[in-house]
Amino acid sequence: MAQIVVPTPVESPSQSYSHLGGLEGLGRKGGYYNIEVHFPKLLSSPLIQRWLRKRQRATKAEYLSRFEKFLEWTANEVQVSTPEQFLAWAKSQPDGITVQDLIDQYVEGKTKSNAHIATAAVRSFLNRNGYRDLPKIDWESTVRFTEGYKRDECQRLIGYLNNPLWKLYALAAKDSGLRPNDLLYVRYGHVKQDFEEGQKYVHIRFEDERYNRKKAPGRSFLGPNTPLTLERSEQPLTRSSFPSRIEPSLRS
Repeated sequence: MAQIVVPTPVESPSQSYSHLGGLEGLGRKGGYYNIEVHFPKLLSSPLIQRWLRKRQRATKAEYLSRFEKFLEWTANEVQVSTPEQFLAWAKSQPDGITVQDLIDQYVEGKTKSNAHIATAAVRSFLNRNGYRDLPKIDWESTVRFTEGYKRDECQRLIGYLNNPLWKLYALAAKDSGLRPNDLLYVRYGHVKQDFEEGQKYVHIRFEDERYNRKKAPGRSFLGPNTPLTLERSEQPLTRSSFPSRIEPSLRS
């Protein structure tokens, strides 16, 4: 029996994230997750399509960014600048140790966390495309324990912040317990329902795809003090309070 394939409409980058109330679709390239706009050349490669087919969109954006930088580097080091050329180069080497040596050379000097992600991305690309000769490596742990802030320490630190948006970020982090990358992802659409209903505790409703991944956020809420922060300074919490990303200066 012949198989009938029904084409699925593909959303444009701006359509995909318009419901969030942020600025993902605006500007020359839009936001970080607009991979079709940021990485059209890489995404045209069947090798890349196979590699990222079942990955979450956030992972796709991260891996594409890392792999693009890696190929820019290999263009000078081994004269390969496309996914196809890199895979062919790896297969032409006498063993996988030579390939791993190249990866190690690339990540040398990077921070431990950046080196881990870059190494994992390149090895994942090779493995997914049938290259199985890479040696096992000892991953250096990046886990460390840091004692959390006590109540009085939290209040003292927040008291130093005189910018309402900065204070909103700190209070939202305290209330929700979200990791920084999830907190910076919050848009007005994620808090709109409870906030506009006047709920005391506002549920942060991420999309399902945000929960279906490793290190996914839990069910998080903002306490009564957080939404009021901007209102008290005559800057009510509106759609414009949540741009495409909270200002990069807050990341430091």
